[in-house]
Amino acid sequence: MKTRIQKLLVGAALVGAATLVQAQFNYTDNGNGTCTITGYTGPGGAVTIPNSINGLSVVSIGDDAFGHSSLASVTIPDGVTSSGDYAFFDCIRLSSVTMGNGLTSIGDSAFAYCLTSIIIPAGVTSIGDWAFYDCSSLRAAYFVGNAPPDPGHVFDDEGLQDPVIVYYLPGARGWGPFFSDVRTAWWNPQASSLDSTGGHVGFNITGTPSIPSVVEAATNLANGAWVPLQSLNLTNGAFHFSDPNWTNYPARFYRFRSP
Repeated sequence: MKTRIQKLLVGAALVGAATLVQAQFNYTDNGNGTCTITGYTGPGGAVTIPNSINGLSVVSIGDDAFGHSSLASVTIPDGVTSSGDYAFFDCIRLSSVTMGNGLTSIGDSAFAYCLTSIIIPAGVTSIGDWAFYDCSSLRAAYFVGNAPPDPGHVFDDEGLQDPVIVYYLPGARGWGPFFSDVRTAWWNPQASSLDSTGGHVGFNITGTPSIPSVVEAATNLANGAWVPLQSLNLTNGAFHFSDPNWTNYPARFYRFRSP
């Protein structure tokens, strides 16, 4: 009986926590089993947008829904397809956004005055003007898919030289040397020449000069527990990576990701 009571209490606590989190979001019922988030009343920090609120699937983030909030990071679920105008405007503490794969539209000035880097999913086909306006710490924007239509001022920085670089993947279509007046680059790190000398295992990494990358390692491909080992730039298009700790593991797998 004691064990059952403990389990019931844990279950009740989890339901209570979910209700509290959902209560931090104002929303509009779209009338078709979905809703749009229209406001945020929580304390900020790391925020995960819920998949549903009161049985309604969250499919969009409304205009100015999170504007001026004290957010540090945001995770947007796959069910959200659009982020409205000024959705995260002037969230000056917001450095990281994880966009869901279902996102197709980013509104005007949606992330103005925030972020240090961003990965934009392949499904995004519309980005509004000034979507990343005056993001002074933004150095890299990684696009997973083809180039969306260019409204002309996605990264506008009040006439100053914008430091951001747009990176795109091999095989993506529609990219030129510039996107919205900022430079683009092919993000294409490749490994070759695996060697084991002096107790180290290593390999060469080649690609577009100066592209940033992070080398990660895992001991099991099935569990997905990837650990970052080194952040690097491909100076002159090449870098030799060496792992002195590989003998401490029964197996060691490596991969690259964007910073």
